[in-house]
Amino acid sequence: MRKEAKRRKDSKISARVSEARVFRYWDHWLTDNLANRLVHVDVSTRAIRDLTPGYGHPFTVSGEFTFDVAPDGKTVAVTINSTPPPYHGHLNNDVYLVPTDGSGARKNLTPENKGDDSNPQFAPDGRSLVFKRLETPYYSGEFQKLWRHDLATGRNTPITDHLDYSIGDVAFGADGRTLWVTAEDKGVVPIFRVNADGSGLTAVHRAGAAGNLEAAGGALVFLHTTAARPDELFALEVTTGAARQLTKFNAALLAQLELGRSEEYWFDGAAGERVHGWLYYPPGYDPRKTYPLLQLMHGGPHTMNRDSWSYRWNAHVMAAPGYVVTWVNRHGSTGFGEKFCQSILGAWGDKPLEDILKGTDFLLKKLPNLDARRMAAAGGSYGGYMAAWVAGHTDRFACLINHAGVNDFITQYGADLTSFGFSQVLGGKPWDNPAGMQRNNPTTYAKNFKTPMLIIHGEKDYRVPYVNGTALYGIYQAMGLPARLVVFPDENHWILTPQNSLYWNWEFQSWLARYLGGQPTLEKPAFASADAK
Repeated sequence: MRKEAKRRKDSKISARVSEARVFRYWDHWLTDNLANRLVHVDVSTRAIRDLTPGYGHPFTVSGEFTFDVAPDGKTVAVTINSTPPPYHGHLNNDVYLVPTDGSGARKNLTPENKGDDSNPQFAPDGRSLVFKRLETPYYSGEFQKLWRHDLATGRNTPITDHLDYSIGDVAFGADGRTLWVTAEDKGVVPIFRVNADGSGLTAVHRAGAAGNLEAAGGALVFLHTTAARPDELFALEVTTGAARQLTKFNAALLAQLELGRSEEYWFDGAAGERVHGWLYYPPGYDPRKTYPLLQLMHGGPHTMNRDSWSYRWNAHVMAAPGYVVTWVNRHGSTGFGEKFCQSILGAWGDKPLEDILKGTDFLLKKLPNLDARRMAAAGGSYGGYMAAWVAGHTDRFACLINHAGVNDFITQYGADLTSFGFSQVLGGKPWDNPAGMQRNNPTTYAKNFKTPMLIIHGEKDYRVPYVNGTALYGIYQAMGLPARLVVFPDENHWILTPQNSLYWNWEFQSWLARYLGGQPTLEKPAFASADAK
């Protein structure tokens, strides 16, 4: 492989060539024919043994995979995509059993399932393992269920199929008869205890968002975060349910910050169904003063805004200039049942927009000191889609911010994976239901565009190719509407490098200040484009 890489470099030919359906992923191309290797390292002798010799392509198109070593050390359960390049069929991750003797043999434990199987974890006695399963290929909004594989019989049986939760992290109790799991639930991510047969589900810790569970002895160690604090290590006493904080890495830094308070609320949304939201107040909030409202629209679309810290879309940072900020867990969100999650299929923007507008009306009544003339809406990815959808359907907001948004579904055929599920998401494809696709396209409603929009995109974004942003900006400019384009040539779907992240937040705050009033809390960067205000 090193010789091949050197040969390509020395050729000075930069072309990327593919005949595969999936030809790039997230922010990198898949045309280099690189392959994963699972290796065994003897820590005493440093000898390395290749457990997957002859395997010629990535285990998964992302290059990321999950695995677990059996208690006796003789086998490894690993997630591998069973659909080889050129990936013309549905991608199908399965759980394979690989011996550690280096023979290269592997056995598919989940061949009957056409959807994804992942995250295998052995029971303490090594006789079985659990894994997460999606049963339908690329069915948008399907909840992950926990299944068990019996290594003696080869039988796969469901554990949590009767529960209306999508399973997150999993850890076995020491006795093997208890499982600890996380699952999104109404704005938080609790830890649940459940019997290994799926019965007796009990929430043992509900506040904030928990993850990365590790059971040891009589305690369960996990990461825990809230909207006011990044992740810290906690230990849960499994007999009492008491949680004890083990680390305080961020305590000194947080003590220097003044964060506003947050609270949750519920209102009647689309179809008369109850919809959940989080509300963030600026520091020093005074109910006697008037404040602008910022509606943040989360991505996914099948995710949930949770009581957790964010290093990218941090509601406290966005509230700091003096705005009241809200996240609405609109229809299509996870954490509120699978039916609620799938309720937007075929009509991606309809119910979410109704939820956002009804949530806005609810907050204007709840907080009479909100200024209905100074409201903004902002979102990234699917939230960016919603920003463009809002632009085509209402002029209630003074300005909009669209980060990495899907603005035209035809361009999404140049994305990494998203086009696989278009039949469910949009009700069809360009060649069998073009009307359905156009109905869901934000640019179909461009004649209604009026609201000023900040458009941000990373040039290495292969999840939502950045032409989505430049094309929308071009439409705005051709219509003579106020718009600002910010492109990061070296960033992907997320803006991650420190200086670019600061600049992203400064552009975000500056755009809001232009239309809502107030001043950015961030200093103007040393570099700012010539027309930066």
